[in-house]
Amino acid sequence: MIRKIPSKCGIIDFVGRLKLGVFSMIIILFIATYAAYGSSFSDENNAAKAKSSAKKCLEFYSLARYEQCLQCANDALANNPDDYLAWQVKAMALGSLGRRIDEAMDSFNKSLEINPDNALAWLSKATIFYGQGHIPQAIECYDRALKADPEFAAAWGSKGNALKSLGRYEDAISCYEKYIQLEPNDPLGWRLKGKALSNLARYEEGLSCFEQALRIKPRDADSWIGKGNSLEYLERYTEALECYETALQINRDLALAWGGKGNALTKIGRYNEALDCYNQALQINPRLDTAWCNKGIVHEALGQIWEAEQAFARAMELGMVCD
Repeated sequence: MIRKIPSKCGIIDFVGRLKLGVFSMIIILFIATYAAYGSSFSDENNAAKAKSSAKKCLEFYSLARYEQCLQCANDALANNPDDYLAWQVKAMALGSLGRRIDEAMDSFNKSLEINPDNALAWLSKATIFYGQGHIPQAIECYDRALKADPEFAAAWGSKGNALKSLGRYEDAISCYEKYIQLEPNDPLGWRLKGKALSNLARYEEGLSCFEQALRIKPRDADSWIGKGNSLEYLERYTEALECYETALQINRDLALAWGGKGNALTKIGRYNEALDCYNQALQINPRLDTAWCNKGIVHEALGQIWEAEQAFARAMELGMVCD
């Protein structure tokens, strides 16, 4: 069993915000748990050889030399077909090379046949299901990971994100609370809980979560955005504006912070400044549908009907209907 896998690498950030690829996130966890590898080998010599081989394969992967990583994993499996980590490394190499996902899934399944209590393999498999939009299957795999290791914080957080995507916000909050219990000094858990509470219109409680995240990490731009959103829902627009500005002081390339700032400025009637913010947001992320919609609303308020219609049309192209 892989115990107490650190979640600081942020794999649940992946499923919530898609910052990194599936296999990039999994390799970070591999490296974090490498020290525990080899415990399943009864023979010390075999364990030492397997660890040496795994280290070499992981080095290839970390250098983005995926063909060599795949060959390394295949060589390891030729020497020992029961090397569960080699099967996992092979799966990641296949995925990073753009091979079919089902080939990678087959390799994860091989790993789990050998070691069904491998929580990391279950999490890896769940992450693939999640990326394909197969949320119920992903949740089943998260549950298997947690059965193997009830203290696997990343699996609790990832399961919470999956439940949140299904609109099961109360269940998601329970998972985030478990994550927070296991990782009390990680602002991510508090931030995710805050977002789920906001989905339930429990804005005061959500605000408290974002404030706790900021006590842990004062320069966490995402938490400043979350706090700003909560304050905006509570109609405390001037305070919300200050939060978005703080986020932008930390990182000026955050489209959501520019969009949030535009929203707060709109609410207090500073329309031209709001337009500047929406334009900044769209320069960073031209597919940010909410920014197009809100930009249209401001143009409409300024009597700029043609510009408003253009913005609304672009939002509709992106799948958003502006009320």
